[in-house]
Amino acid sequence: MRQPNTLIPMALPPHRSGAIIEAVEHRNVDGAQVRAAAACTSQAILAAWSIRPDDQRHLTQAQYAQLVTHCFYPQVLDAAFTLVGVVDVAVRVRQLVTGLDA
Repeated sequence: MRQPNTLIPMALPPHRSGAIIEAVEHRNVDGAQVRAAAACTSQAILAAWSIRPDDQRHLTQAQYAQLVTHCFYPQVLDAAFTLVGVVDVAVRVRQLVTGLDA
């Protein structure tokens, strides 16, 4: 039996698949790099929950992860390819979510 992918906090929304593929192809990376970026992305989304904007404090960790995954997964994955470490990517997640209210 196939094990679920624990690197991604939930199923990715189908409308984002083209942007996700584009982010991967744009970087010309191998499978190991994609897996590392996906792991960093998941960790950063979870870490960003602890530094989320005040107007997002009512969201549970699962709700926040769903919001970020649904709205920004391709951008966060791209950041995971270019930024150094989970903390930098988590800060980028916060910037993206803060921009929702702008």
